Amino acid sequence: MAKVKKSTKVPSALEAKYQSIVQLTDAFAREKLNEEYGELIQYATAAMCRKRPPPVARGKEAGWACGIAHAIGTVNFLFDPKQNPHVTLGELCEWFGVSKGTLHAKSKTVQEALGTYQLDPDWSLASLIEKNPLVWLIEVNGFQIDVRNAPRAIQEEAFRRGLIPYIPGEGLPHKEDNQQATVETTPPQAETLYTIEVHLFSGPMTKGFADKNPEVARFIEIRGDQTLQDLHNAIFDAFDREDPHLYEFQVGGKGPNDLDAKRFGPPEDVDTGDASQTTLSSLGLSMGEAFGYLFDFGDEWWHAVGVASIDQPIARNNYPKLVERIGASPPQYPEMEPEPVNTMEPPSPSKTGKFITVELGWPQLYLQEAEDKDIQWRRVMEIDEGSTLEELHACIQNAIGFDNDHLYGFYVANSPRSQNKHWYDDRNDALGMPVIDLFPLPSGKKLFYLFDFGDNWLFQLAKSRHKPKPMKKGVEYPRVSEAYGPNPNQYPEQEEFDF
Repeated sequence: MAKVKKSTKVPSALEAKYQSIVQLTDAFAREKLNEEYGELIQYATAAMCRKRPPPVARGKEAGWACGIAHAIGTVNFLFDPKQNPHVTLGELCEWFGVSKGTLHAKSKTVQEALGTYQLDPDWSLASLIEKNPLVWLIEVNGFQIDVRNAPRAIQEEAFRRGLIPYIPGEGLPHKEDNQQATVETTPPQAETLYTIEVHLFSGPMTKGFADKNPEVARFIEIRGDQTLQDLHNAIFDAFDREDPHLYEFQVGGKGPNDLDAKRFGPPEDVDTGDASQTTLSSLGLSMGEAFGYLFDFGDEWWHAVGVASIDQPIARNNYPKLVERIGASPPQYPEMEPEPVNTMEPPSPSKTGKFITVELGWPQLYLQEAEDKDIQWRRVMEIDEGSTLEELHACIQNAIGFDNDHLYGFYVANSPRSQNKHWYDDRNDALGMPVIDLFPLPSGKKLFYLFDFGDNWLFQLAKSRHKPKPMKKGVEYPRVSEAYGPNPNQYPEQEEFDF
């Protein structure tokens, strides 16, 4: 069953871009498709705007509109002549006025960002759900079965657990019908009812939000025969989140991220226990027991989870159930405003009279014209010992000849693609932090600089081990003392291909 929460919410910085794209896709859907397609493409466009970095931030609206329509159409076999509605690739490109090369490039980006594929239950048209075999596949006793051919009791239990959208043969239920069906199939009695308190204590919240919401917590009632995955889904809804990400529970330790705790995650995560098969009762939880919950390994939303009470469930109640909210829900993707374009003059006067040396290099070579992967590229910069991350950003922009017309941020991680990143950017008001305060880095960690969340220019930074040196008379700082390799082309020409 589909797990993606559909929404048209987008960050305010991308609202205009979103409206421009859906204006095109809505018109295309009215003329060539139908209202159902148009709405699904709107959801996909909003999901692309919520990605961080947002791919749609750069590029023409027509190209993105065509690519998103193609990606959703691919899921639903729009290009199969036997389908109604149906369009050809040529008709799609002609309507939006883009080449096939642009179509395929944008569509590939969308499919990778949203994880779509043919018959994807998350992005299937509601009218095609009944015929989509992937919607109805469930696992029973270790075997995958098509629940449409299963006994009624199994169908009802699968529906109760949220594994299928409705009981086969009954069609998509109305809200009232769905409530009644859930009540009828809820077990009349379960052994235990837990009240779980979930406190959000760390994540990319803005200072303004934290000041207004000193405590953010949710209290959830859940039966003992329900799973950690059910609890994860309840927490996801309780904090009004939009996009699913990886998650992990740490149980049996002294709190969040205890190395001695046992870890549980999604079924596809082979390094943890299967949260979908682990019931609350099987954990042997006791009153006051605490454990950890991490959502989104990139943004790292950390929660302290505790058992507030243990009781008997009410026979006809539907669980999990949110029973109390404390504080507002923080936006899943805090607003990030672009930096104003300016000449980025070197900061002056000197703060300390001393300078430090910072080397800028690339963990991966993005120079498209360089075929030799062993080419050496770096910039060695000398900056005031008291320079902030914002001033370091300005120096980097001057060193590589970019226009400083996009968002940027710094993060510390083991590798460029590490899921566990510690960000320093506008979201946590960290750009005023002195560069020198970041060093020495923790063992095994590296400092990265990401510029332009659309094109993803990624650089690695390292500070010289030498102590700060006195500035030389007559020399202006910051300055580039060494440069190897040419400045990259900020906007390289993209070759068009026909498929």
